[in-house]
Amino acid sequence: MKTKKTELNLSIDLPLYLDLISGNLSVVYDNNCFAEIYFPDNGFMEPEIKVSAGAEKNILLFSSLLEGNADIILHLPENLLAFFITSNSGNLVIAGAKSEINAVLFDGDLKIVNSSGKIVAESFKGFVSIDGYRGVLSVKNSNGPVRITNWTDASGVVENISGGITAGLTSVSGKIKMLSRKSRITLGITRNFDFEINAKGAEVINYLDGPKGKNMGITADIKPKKTLSSVELVSEIGTVAITDNKYIEKVSPDIENMFGELDAEFEKSLKSLVKGSRNLGKKIGFFGKKLAGNLSKKTDGGNEAAKLEIVKMLKEGKITAEEAEKLLKLL
Repeated sequence: MKTKKTELNLSIDLPLYLDLISGNLSVVYDNNCFAEIYFPDNGFMEPEIKVSAGAEKNILLFSSLLEGNADIILHLPENLLAFFITSNSGNLVIAGAKSEINAVLFDGDLKIVNSSGKIVAESFKGFVSIDGYRGVLSVKNSNGPVRITNWTDASGVVENISGGITAGLTSVSGKIKMLSRKSRITLGITRNFDFEINAKGAEVINYLDGPKGKNMGITADIKPKKTLSSVELVSEIGTVAITDNKYIEKVSPDIENMFGELDAEFEKSLKSLVKGSRNLGKKIGFFGKKLAGNLSKKTDGGNEAAKLEIVKMLKEGKITAEEAEKLLKLL
């Protein structure tokens, strides 16, 4: 692999637009302004990247030679007005954002860590994982699970058509609505929560008072003495589970545990980045490619192939997260 670094001449007062045909992209907000491209050393012309600055927006342009297996890291200033990204094929990681982001992924996994502000994200095929976010979220996924942890000052909408939703809230600042059309919703909250919960599903299970859970029927309202906002949970054909954040991994499907090693690897890479490491093209969090490999390390001989096949079917949209959970439990 070869590496190329290009300085970016951006106006922070204008939004940045990028339409990426293919390739894995990491966006790190660290008050720098340059791009690193990791690409195969195949003897062809090196890829190019440039900024087209207009009166109303910045447009980031990559050469078509990047199509394939290139990895790109963008270092952007924290006070950039907004970033609009469309990715047709490839994984996207965003770290340290503090401004508006609008992301559309057609085929790839999305990971957002340690960010705040306002994020609008739509994924058509892939996993969505968000950790350490503060502020307003609007997330829609068509094929694959959504996992949100350590969501602070939370408000917004989370919708999933074919996959499940797992969300851990530490505080709520406005109304939240979560909708899963074909699978499960698991909500984690703190013990001193101050918002009303309105839940509807095939069944609503309350785990707040114990690990066995209490079946509250198909609809349930949980109201503390002091309510400042509301959280609405609707699963059209799946279970809605409500638990303490400390036990969310035990209550939520086994599928969620697949992110564990990947999260640890990303955090390690991120720390290296802060220290100034220059060789993170393969490390910084393109976790979608590594999902099967990381899972295989955690499985035992006879079940390994079966578990990998379950994950493959989930990624391809052939089964829902609820169905995958049941299959995993059978193993």
